[in-house]
Amino acid sequence: MKKNLMFILHLKILMMKLNMEPLM
Repeated sequence: MKKNLMFILHLKILMMKLNMEPLM
């Protein structure tokens, strides 16, 4: 369960980075 949560968190951070890149 913990590993799954970390994976989701990592994906969320990656998505945020991808979303911020085009804005910049």
